Order: sequence, then C-alpha cells, then structure tokens
Amino acid sequence: MESFVFKAKIIPNAKQFQVSGFYPPCELKIRVCEKPIKGKVNLEIERELSKKLKSRVKIIKGIHSRNKTIQIGLTEQTALERIQAITSN
Repeated sequence: MESFVFKAKIIPNAKQFQVSGFYPPCELKIRVCEKPIKGKVNLEIERELSKKLKSRVKIIKGIHSRNKTIQIGLTEQTALERIQAITSN
C-alpha cells in the first residue's frame, strides 16, 4: 500500500481542530484543541486527520515535539487533493 509522508507544525490549545495548509518547506500547520499532556495532542491529530482525510494516519516522528512527521495511507496525489480540500486558507 502506498503512503504519503509530510511534516507538520502543531499549535496546541486552539479553539477548534484546524488544518491551515502548506507553508515552506512543505509543512502543514495544524491547530489542535488538546493541551500537550500525555500524548493527547498526538491522539487528536491521528483521530481528526483520519476522519477528515478518510484514511489511516500515523505520527512517525516527533512524538514529543511540535514538529511532527506524519504518514497518510494514500498516494501523494490523493493525499494532496484531500489536504487541499480541508485546509482553511
């Protein structure tokens, strides 16, 4: 199965979960509601992105960091199309 991997900058304590689009260097900005305590942010990212992208999502690097590497179970083209569809900008 193909997958697409990208970097993400996480902003915790937001009012709502929001994907803000790609910024240089090909980094997705994601605002999350949870506080960065005991992996709650990571669970929210995986749960909410999976729902929005309708695919498997896994954090593969940056478990304890705001800068994460995320893997999506989609081809690059499909992943980029779905990400573009859910971004707020």
